[in-house]
Amino acid sequence: MEPTSLNRPTSSRRRVTRVVVPLAEVTSLAHRHHGTVNDIVVTAVTGAMLAGLRARGERPGRLVVSVPISGRRTATADRLGNVTGVRPVSVPAIVDDEDRLTRIVAATSAAHGQPARASSGGPLGLAFRALGRLGMFRLFIDHQRMVHTFVTNLRGPAEPVELAAFRVRSLVPLVVTPGNVGVTFAVLSYAGDLGITLVADPAIVPDQDEMAQNVADTVARLQRCTPSTR
Repeated sequence: MEPTSLNRPTSSRRRVTRVVVPLAEVTSLAHRHHGTVNDIVVTAVTGAMLAGLRARGERPGRLVVSVPISGRRTATADRLGNVTGVRPVSVPAIVDDEDRLTRIVAATSAAHGQPARASSGGPLGLAFRALGRLGMFRLFIDHQRMVHTFVTNLRGPAEPVELAAFRVRSLVPLVVTPGNVGVTFAVLSYAGDLGITLVADPAIVPDQDEMAQNVADTVARLQRCTPSTR
C-alpha cells in the first residue's frame, strides 16, 4: 500500500463520530448499481478519506480497505461452520463517486466469484500468535503496510428491541483502531437505519467531523446519480 499521513502509529486516544442514513435508501442505491450495502459504504468512506488526504496535499493512487467476509458455505445444527476472515479491497483514487462505486462493485463481485474465499482464521492467525510469542506483534501492527483502513459491517435487528422494558433507540458499534491505522469504520444496521461510526485517533485525524460529513455527502451524491449504462 502507498503510505499516507493517516497511517502512522496511533496513541491511546480515540474519538467517535457517527453518521446515520436510512437503510432502505442505501439498499435501493446498492441494487440500482448491482452492488451491496457494503459496496456503498466502502465508496463513501474512501471518498471521505480521499477528500481529507487531498486537503493535506496528498494524492495516493489507491486506498486499500480491509472488509470482513464469511467463508461459510453450509451449516447444520451441530456444525455451524462459522468461518470468518478479511479481504483487502484495492480502491482506485477516483474523485467521481459513481465511477469509484462501479470499480468497487466490479472488484467485490469478482472476489465473490472465486472458488475459495479468504479466511484469516488459519495460517494468518498462527502467524500472529507466533509474532506475539516473539514479542514482535505490536511492532508489526504499528508498521503494517497492508491496508489503509478497516470497514466492519454487521446486520442488526430490523425491528427495535427492548431492554428492561425500555425501547433501545439506537445501537452504536465500536471497534478497536489497530496499529498505524488512524481511522476505522464500524457499520451496523438497526431498525431501519444504517449507522456508520468513525473511530479515530484525534492526533492523526483532527478533521474527523469533516470526514464524517464527507461520508454523508458522498452517500447523498450517489443517491442523485443515475446508474450509467456504459
